[in-house]
Amino acid sequence: MEQKTILITGATGKQRKATIEALLRSSSPFRILALTRNASSLAAQLLSRKQHVTVVQGSLTNPAPIFESYQGIHGVFLNTIPGAPGEEEVQGNAMIDESIKNGVKHFVFSSVDRGGPTIRQ
Repeated sequence: MEQKTILITGATGKQRKATIEALLRSSSPFRILALTRNASSLAAQLLSRKQHVTVVQGSLTNPAPIFESYQGIHGVFLNTIPGAPGEEEVQGNAMIDESIKNGVKHFVFSSVDRGGPTIRQ
């Protein structure tokens, strides 16, 4: 069976680490690209020790270099990073556009309510 490559964004966060663990426990042969803003962080270093996991440093707002370096990404698990108003939309759109451009077959977007006002003015 062919090993499929799954890109997990913000890989050192709790939700994403749980996703990685679930994929590694599954019976399907997945190769995990664990995207982080800082590949030298302790959390990233711990992830890099896991079999079938490659830690990748990159940006959600400029994902093209990731797809250029790692051909054949089958699936993406996107969880945007909060920032300035509209920043998460920029991140999401950039990753969606690049995923479409590169023929990604499966795309999962996960978001959470981070509290605070629901309408920004």
